[in-house]
Amino acid sequence: MSKKLMTGLLALVALAAMALPAVASASPELTQPTGTTVAVGSKITAVNIGDTLMTDTNTNVITRCSTAELSGELNKNSGTAIEGSVTTASFTGTGSEGNCTGTFFSSPKVTPGVANGLPWCVRATSAMNANEGQIRGGKCSEPAREIRFALDLGSITCLYKSEGALKGTLTTDLSPSNTDAIVHIDHQLFKPVSVPFPCPEEGLLDMSFTLSVNGSAAYFS
Repeated sequence: MSKKLMTGLLALVALAAMALPAVASASPELTQPTGTTVAVGSKITAVNIGDTLMTDTNTNVITRCSTAELSGELNKNSGTAIEGSVTTASFTGTGSEGNCTGTFFSSPKVTPGVANGLPWCVRATSAMNANEGQIRGGKCSEPAREIRFALDLGSITCLYKSEGALKGTLTTDLSPSNTDAIVHIDHQLFKPVSVPFPCPEEGLLDMSFTLSVNGSAAYFS
């Protein structure tokens, strides 16, 4: 093999090696309209799709919340990372006084962010699996902490915490096109902090929500 040909092949290999990390590092951007990057600092709202459920390991419903809403601000949208801070969160339902419903308790009041409080960090980065998103306690710029929530049952309060970050799946607008930005969280485990009788020992969270910016649908592109 000639020296020139060998030199050309080595150059191609070097270019390919440089290009691969760039491809691998890509992650969805939050866009509105699709293809137009949402500016950092924009106000973001997440609203549930279907019921938000907490079940025990035997699939008994601990809480069924027909309405869930998170709101906050977009902190990063670089093409390799999306980060946002959730500063308010509410979970309500068709029980008495607008509380959620359940099998164990007729109208449990769900209080998110208790003890550790808000904000929460919602993020998707190139270091994660493809189309993976995560929610964890604390600001994205701070060390991670667990997410906590309480079920208030009058004189009894059941307190739970997440086992690490809540991991979910992002639905992008690439297939099919113009699909709203949706995050699905499936069977994420919450462990007990304080669970007096008759509180269930642990729960599994299932929820899906769609993101909007200033009241209009956003997209993961």
